[in-house]
Amino acid sequence: MSMSTRTPQEQRAETAASRVVVGVDPDGRSTSAVSWAAREADHPGGSLTLVTAYPTLNTLSVRPEAASPARIEAQAQRDIEHLLRGLEIGRAETKIVVDAGTATQLLLDTAATADLLVIGRRALSKAHRLTATSTSVAVAGRSPVPTVVVPEHWVQLVKRTAPIVVGVEMPELPPPGRPKGDTLSVGTDEAVLEFAAARADRLGVALVVVSAWDVPSLYAWSPDDITECRTRYDEQLEALVTPWRERYPELEITVEAVAETPTDAVVDASHVAQLAVVGRHTSPRHLGGFHVGSTARAVLHHAEVPIAVVPALSRAGGRRHGHPEDVWTPTY
Repeated sequence: MSMSTRTPQEQRAETAASRVVVGVDPDGRSTSAVSWAAREADHPGGSLTLVTAYPTLNTLSVRPEAASPARIEAQAQRDIEHLLRGLEIGRAETKIVVDAGTATQLLLDTAATADLLVIGRRALSKAHRLTATSTSVAVAGRSPVPTVVVPEHWVQLVKRTAPIVVGVEMPELPPPGRPKGDTLSVGTDEAVLEFAAARADRLGVALVVVSAWDVPSLYAWSPDDITECRTRYDEQLEALVTPWRERYPELEITVEAVAETPTDAVVDASHVAQLAVVGRHTSPRHLGGFHVGSTARAVLHHAEVPIAVVPALSRAGGRRHGHPEDVWTPTY
């Protein structure tokens, strides 16, 4: 049997996104997102598509002759080319898409043939983020591919050796007295864990797997049962990551089961991270995007680091994104 002659670097390059799409803000506030996307696409065979949208003519309050599609597209093309000259694009093949319409829909349409979508998030106060209409949240809530939301002033080089944090959902625990191997449900975060582990392994940084837990009501009156509950959560989380320890033997993986809300668990862990990864359990056909109460949406509002939102499996029959609507409210 012949042995592979690929180097570890070549093997890891296979896990990199080949087709990266990034949204470019017409106001020029997308430098951090474009820089992040360019680094992701900087490998043999990588491509970077830069997308910007402009309003249709009937929404513009300027002279029609000054707002012709040809003039607008030409100016947008020049602006993006100017942006690219100031960045290190590396080996990625670049393409520019400028079209009329909403940024959300144009990005979603372009992402349909991509491996990864990257979009910036403006530097707003947390209170403003909760009330303002956000293209990044709208896109991440419906994208058919993993979407990375990059804060406006993020500098990736400062955090290049920092770990990647991934939030996962723990299976429900059985009532006291049932065998320790039993669970009441199965976690749905395989795609989320694979995205985070593959990226951490390729970058040579540690992976921190975080899950939130609370004491089920059946345990609430017994200290011994609470201790048993915590032990079972730790065991379940360790069992959850075992396949990824085997798949990526050189990857340093640590697990943290913390007694706080899912949002706080991910946001707190992300303070020392270069990227936080969470799952999304709604279909791209779900026009409203995230469910009400979605942890992924809350993390996007509160975290100060890039957030990767990965379409994940549904509990309802194991359906994947792009299939009939999910019917449960996700933890992550």
